[in-house]
Amino acid sequence: MANPMQTIETQYVVEFSKTVHVLAQEKMAKLMPFVKTVDFRGEDFGYDRFGVLADQEITERFQPITLQDPSFDRRWMAPRFFAVAVGIDEKDVEKMMRNPGQELAEGCVNALMRRKDNIIYNAAGASVAVGKSAAATTPTTAANDGVVTVDATGGFGFGTLQTLKQNFVDSAVATEEEVDVALTIDGKREAQLLAEMELTSFDYARNKPVADGRMDEAYGFKLVKFASNPVTYQPLLQSNAGIRQLLALANGGMVFAKGIVSIRIEKRIDMFNTPTQIVAEMAIAAMRTEGARVQLVNVAA
Repeated sequence: MANPMQTIETQYVVEFSKTVHVLAQEKMAKLMPFVKTVDFRGEDFGYDRFGVLADQEITERFQPITLQDPSFDRRWMAPRFFAVAVGIDEKDVEKMMRNPGQELAEGCVNALMRRKDNIIYNAAGASVAVGKSAAATTPTTAANDGVVTVDATGGFGFGTLQTLKQNFVDSAVATEEEVDVALTIDGKREAQLLAEMELTSFDYARNKPVADGRMDEAYGFKLVKFASNPVTYQPLLQSNAGIRQLLALANGGMVFAKGIVSIRIEKRIDMFNTPTQIVAEMAIAAMRTEGARVQLVNVAA
């Protein structure tokens, strides 16, 4: 005769797996709308980048046309693997059956989404491996790739946004078409922007950020908020020697390669009470596609 609790547990883990997959598809990491997304295959992923082309004027009947040799580089990234492991026993299953919910599944997915943001954020200022093949690459630093670092340690505000916008325009970003630009901020930076008259006065803006108590967009930047001092996980905008580094990312400045989120269900016979271990795994990678579309902002923590 089958163990009734084992049947309940089996049903639960199957439903858990389905719920995680659905939530992973519905939920999106905060920075995902601003990156190119591709499916990941193999051990290394190559991204081909072409330079800007220019036309030439024809002034003669039989004028030879100059053949252009556009700048080209192939950028490589390797996958990184992450997992969230949760253990449940028969008591947990009983509680969940009495009070159904998807809090546990949401917790797993939220952890994976935070990791996606972390990968994108760290890759924005990292060196990029450039070469014809993954076996023969040369590292290109962020500075050599055209990434600009803005020093706002003396004060962050409307003037900082103006500097960022000018840098993007001067680098031919957002000049030919509308391009969304994300700016990561923490609570302190939002408070500083809410104190800027140019961003809150009806003379300049139609919305009411002070009355609403939040600011989602400023001077054309989509403000993406991250906690700077969470208790339960490592923050994205960490403090290093009293400095936090914000990221200004124009759409298309990063490419994100994603693998399939997989679920493993297994018994932990090496542990007391033989709990069931539920593991959500994923393989992901990210890299910069064009340095001109990325800016870093140093602010005081």
